[in-house]
Amino acid sequence: MPSQKLRQLILILRVLVYLVILLQLVGFASTYLADEKIYLKIDGEIWEQRILGLSIPHQIVIGIYMFIPSAILIGGLLQIAGLCNHFAAGVIFSSETVRNFKRFAMALVLLGMVDMLITPLLIGYLKLVDITPAWPDVDLSLVLDLLSLEVVMVGVLFFVIARIMETGLAMKDEMELTV
Repeated sequence: MPSQKLRQLILILRVLVYLVILLQLVGFASTYLADEKIYLKIDGEIWEQRILGLSIPHQIVIGIYMFIPSAILIGGLLQIAGLCNHFAAGVIFSSETVRNFKRFAMALVLLGMVDMLITPLLIGYLKLVDITPAWPDVDLSLVLDLLSLEVVMVGVLFFVIARIMETGLAMKDEMELTV
């Protein structure tokens, strides 16, 4: 059974996980309720378009584009919630905890890559369906977002942790067979 201090930390982590999930959902919903605008710089001028001013099919496509990063993050956070459940039950080295670590790592790597690509893909869609009058001015900082590379790096770190957990689990199983 985990110590009192560990149980408190697990509770704090669990609360944070569900708070972040809630904030992701509220943030996405508020984008539509507040009728947010899309802003792009085209030929040195600011171009803007209200999302709700577009046709329903375009709103749906843009909504999907905008929700993909949140969905990936929520999937990763649910893996952390699963880890909290295992740790609270005193299960540290198990195939389930290794699986949770791997899935969280995959979510982080995927989130980092999607974050780097989502804006260019959305811009391409807007131009492809003639919503924008021209191609926006290129801003490499949108494509090569360093924060996204950091998220990928943390995801790889969690893959390393998952591998360490796998090794620990194999050692634990081997020790149990020896006794």
